[in-house]
Amino acid sequence: MTLTVLLLLTLLSGAVAAVAKENIAIGAKVVQSSTYDELADAEHAVDGNSDSHYLNGSCSHTNYEKNPWLRVELPSIYNITSVTITNRGDCCGQRIHGAQIRIGNSLNNNGNRNKLVALVGFLQKGATKKYSFKATEGRFVNIFLPGKEKILTLCEVQVFADEESVHLPENIAVGSRAVQSSTFNKLADAEHAIDGNSDSHYFRGSCTHTMHEKDPWWRVELPGVYLVTSVTITNRGDCCGFRIIGAQIRVGNSLKNNGNENKLVATVGNLENGAEKTYNFTAEGRFVNIFLPGENKILTVCEVKVFAGKNE
Repeated sequence: MTLTVLLLLTLLSGAVAAVAKENIAIGAKVVQSSTYDELADAEHAVDGNSDSHYLNGSCSHTNYEKNPWLRVELPSIYNITSVTITNRGDCCGQRIHGAQIRIGNSLNNNGNRNKLVALVGFLQKGATKKYSFKATEGRFVNIFLPGKEKILTLCEVQVFADEESVHLPENIAVGSRAVQSSTFNKLADAEHAIDGNSDSHYFRGSCTHTMHEKDPWWRVELPGVYLVTSVTITNRGDCCGFRIIGAQIRVGNSLKNNGNENKLVATVGNLENGAEKTYNFTAEGRFVNIFLPGENKILTVCEVKVFAGKNE
């Protein structure tokens, strides 16, 4: 192998390493202040497609409104170092001027009061620009466009972070107090759903289980009031997975009707035996209930994890 070939291989390997930095926004949950039409979904801004022609269906688009915004909710907390934006290309490139990039862990004012890390200035139609800044910790990345009668359109938003910066969110349910409407037998304690063990075989002693009853429920009392952002449920695995269908996740600060009238944030659909599923939302509360309405029901959960952002 010649020296020239060796040098080329070295340069190529370096180039691969340089582009291997992962765009952590792809596939993340994304929401926006409003949606203009059927082509305008917020998810189009993180679909991995930078096509800047709006009618090709890969851009987000709000209504004309005051202070429009789009928020990317990352799966974990990262030290974010840059955000890349692709502007609309077929028209209207000037609309994005003045947009703010904000990063943090708070959902106060929909995240639009998190740290300001960059401002979007002049950006040509269809242009892609990278905004680099000092590493900023956060789970939420907002593109916020202040002003009256504004439209925010984004054809791609890419988010990059320090490679070793991920902070897995803490499951704040572990070690909390849990209660349930009834307890089937000595294997069925409510605390089994927050013991940190996701074993879904009931007879191994890490699942809850109520009696056959009307409207069974389970509740975890968190150590304080949090802005809860997701709940993960592990279903029973050795049998009877269908029993949990229709269960409601409710979050709030009231103990009226044992907490079962707090805000409904998600409903459990079909969940296979032993399956784990995460339900994403935002709701403030100290109490997280799993409530199963109906006659002659049994509620069994093998683990409930609760994750939250800062309640600022």
